[in-house]
Amino acid sequence: MTTTTTRQLREYQQEGYDAVLAEWAQGINRTVVVHARGLGKTDIIAKLCTDEALAGGRPMVIAHRSEPLDQFVARVAQYAAIPVGRIQAGLNETHCRILAASVQTLCRPKRMASCPKPTMLIIDECHHAMADSYWDIMTWAGCFESHGTRTVGFTATLYRADGQAFDPLFSSVADVKGIDWAIDHGWLVEPHGRVIKLRQSLDHIRTVAGDLSASGVGSVIEQDARRIVKGWLREADNRITVAFAPTIESANVLVDAFLTADVAAELVIGSTPHEDRSAIYKRLAAGETRVMVNVGVATEAWDCPAVSCVLIARMTQSAGLYEQMVGRGLRLADGKTDCLVLDVVGVTRKFELVTLIDIRNARYRSMPQTPRNGAQPAKRHWWQRTNYSDVGLLPTPSFGRRVLDFIRGR
Repeated sequence: MTTTTTRQLREYQQEGYDAVLAEWAQGINRTVVVHARGLGKTDIIAKLCTDEALAGGRPMVIAHRSEPLDQFVARVAQYAAIPVGRIQAGLNETHCRILAASVQTLCRPKRMASCPKPTMLIIDECHHAMADSYWDIMTWAGCFESHGTRTVGFTATLYRADGQAFDPLFSSVADVKGIDWAIDHGWLVEPHGRVIKLRQSLDHIRTVAGDLSASGVGSVIEQDARRIVKGWLREADNRITVAFAPTIESANVLVDAFLTADVAAELVIGSTPHEDRSAIYKRLAAGETRVMVNVGVATEAWDCPAVSCVLIARMTQSAGLYEQMVGRGLRLADGKTDCLVLDVVGVTRKFELVTLIDIRNARYRSMPQTPRNGAQPAKRHWWQRTNYSDVGLLPTPSFGRRVLDFIRGR
């Protein structure tokens, strides 16, 4: 096993790396890094794992989907020539020094029994980690024991719509770099918001697990799909766009509406074969497809820097889900200066919908950093420059208080 290539952590990534080691050195074995999407958490994960393996340890990364594991395996190769073993479905490559495991596979008792326990456990997208499967894996790995296995979770959104607290799972937050920090320091582009107002009322929609019912929102989207496309044509100026829909039915209606308007649009859902999905992603990145409509696929572990418009037709009360959607359009790309966020908003006097302007309440603490390319941070935060002058009713979300309460240990 040898180190390879010249890839280095960025300064803020090194800060995150060092912060994790500092927590572990103080005996805090279960910690979290909260970095906005687009800041490259996979680099920190890969560096932690390669350094652990080179020191003789057995690091393991777990995730609930294939895409983040694929990204991790590819990134490790840029830091060290160390094979990564997969534990997923029919793969059980436990002989490798570094392991990348699917939560759904590893949580089975027989798979855990056949796998050597890690010396370091990294949980990608750890906002999912309140599920029993994660607890089972962490218990098996010895994470909750006194002086137990060193553990770190990585996420961009350390909050849940159901209000569950993470403090039983993690003991500290090692480092935080939120969206506003990343934008003001030049690592993400600035989003600008516009609203597409629908004629349909939302007040009849029920809530499920703390958020608006997907089927209820879907029926509203289906009825006003042409109005949504008309708003996109007016505001988006043919930008490469990722659109989020609540249901497969509403997504199909939305794609049909775009195609009827002579806009090249395609659909990606959970059952879309991997090969077809990859081909659609390539066409979107090349601009051959202008709008990719998806249902619950592009919120995590998918990156297309060319996207400069996010169409949120999945109205939500969940700050975490909303931030995941917005984050898909904020990555840097050549010639890209900003991201247009189109919030589809229905008529309601009952619900508090999350929109772009509300992310201002998630005021994460962050460490001072020299801005990228020597640029000075903006004097006003990006949300203060967002134009929502045509919105008559704005929500008063509480998710920022929940995040801050967790970080402050309340």
